[in-house]
Amino acid sequence: MSVNIEHTDIIQLFRQFKHHLTQLNQHICHELNHLPKWIADTNFETLNYDEEHLLAALMQLAPQTEMPQATYACPGAVGCTHDTMQLITQLNQTKSEFKALIQQFLRVHQYDDTKIIRDLLKKDGHGLIKLKHVYRHIKVIDYHPRRIALGQSRSSSHRVISIDDAINLLNRTGQGAHIDIQIKQVQQLPMHSTLVILRKIPAHWVANISTFKDNAEGMSTTVKIKSSLPIFYIHDASLPMPVVEFAKKRSKEKQRSDKKLEDEAFLPSISAYRYSQA
Repeated sequence: MSVNIEHTDIIQLFRQFKHHLTQLNQHICHELNHLPKWIADTNFETLNYDEEHLLAALMQLAPQTEMPQATYACPGAVGCTHDTMQLITQLNQTKSEFKALIQQFLRVHQYDDTKIIRDLLKKDGHGLIKLKHVYRHIKVIDYHPRRIALGQSRSSSHRVISIDDAINLLNRTGQGAHIDIQIKQVQQLPMHSTLVILRKIPAHWVANISTFKDNAEGMSTTVKIKSSLPIFYIHDASLPMPVVEFAKKRSKEKQRSDKKLEDEAFLPSISAYRYSQA
């Protein structure tokens, strides 16, 4: 069934999103000014009570001038109320609806990228927009934590493949002398050899959040939340102030599986590596 999505539908929903975002910022200014805030500085070295930086981070919808491909990050923690949670829930719902509308529009009209959306919003007076900044949710937890440790998680994806898998992937990648050379290289390997496709995943901010011990069980729980924006939590004045800090870096890292691979890709066209013989 064809769905008719007009440009005005996109503009109206984006305006609704900005209205909810403005509501949240006004609420932070007037209703949360007495509650604690820990906001990372631009170098990610210290956490400060910096409401101005917090508000600017939430309103940051444009690409960064220096690194337009990167997502703007401002980790931290903010004490809030149940009213704040309702506003954030409403805002996140609008974000999800807007993302779904854009995806549906692109699919129906068979567009390969979002340039038409960004041009449409710019024409409506919203300037340059990075849609990832619009789509990402603001994370909120409904309890007062004992500790919030902020850190960056670096990881990569690994996929073990056989020689036949490698040849099939190379053939699907394209044609040319460089592909033929790589196919000959992999055909010269022992029959039961395996390769590893390694893809680096960009570092992202993670908050490790620990609770106070439960009175009944005497247990504390820890959850990990991925977010490049501050985590909002329901502040309880009867409990000790949360400890909010940057996570301490481990002095000795466990050897990662990608360290067991050769430094250079054996098959660059599919990012396939051989295991190191050392």
